[in-house]
Amino acid sequence: AQEVFSTLGHGQSTILRREGIMKKHVSPMFGDLALSQIHRTHIIQAIKKWTDEGLAPRSIFNHLNVMRPVFAEAMLQNIISRNPMEGIKRPKAKEVRRNPLTPEQCNALLDAIDPRYEYAIHFVLATGVRWSEFANMKIRDFKPLLNTVMVTDSKTSAGVRELPLDREDTLRISMHIADTGLNGADADSPLFTSPEGKAL
Repeated sequence: AQEVFSTLGHGQSTILRREGIMKKHVSPMFGDLALSQIHRTHIIQAIKKWTDEGLAPRSIFNHLNVMRPVFAEAMLQNIISRNPMEGIKRPKAKEVRRNPLTPEQCNALLDAIDPRYEYAIHFVLATGVRWSEFANMKIRDFKPLLNTVMVTDSKTSAGVRELPLDREDTLRISMHIADTGLNGADADSPLFTSPEGKAL
């Protein structure tokens, strides 16, 4: 397994996550078996055990993805004659329940927040951006004349998008930029900062 992993060219965070999965979940299940001794029934039993332990379907899917390249390479090297991962389906995830805030809850949040950060909460509530998208916005992403702001730093390419703003939000953001002493010359500076101009 380690020989296979060394060829995958994964980043450090993926390597750490994979090592954790191997140590905590995969090795205890399969570590005493030769690759040729692991059959489809063993994989199914492992999925059931992980499910009974309360692991989420997404976590189990990650475990299976750690194992897949190992068995694929074993097939290529003729160490095994049949891939035990073949036909193993992804555990069915439960429907995600979303709990959007009610208008009353939004107003309560705006009333409770330090007024110096009201612009930030108002913007996030109005646009629904992720925290990382919000925190990574730059002044250049804000287009006050067009009443828009661009999301240029997202988890996926599909997440790169233009968000329309109403005039109130455009004014709030413009006032925030002015209060921090920044302007268009600071295009690469964070759009949203603390009142002292520091990153949130």
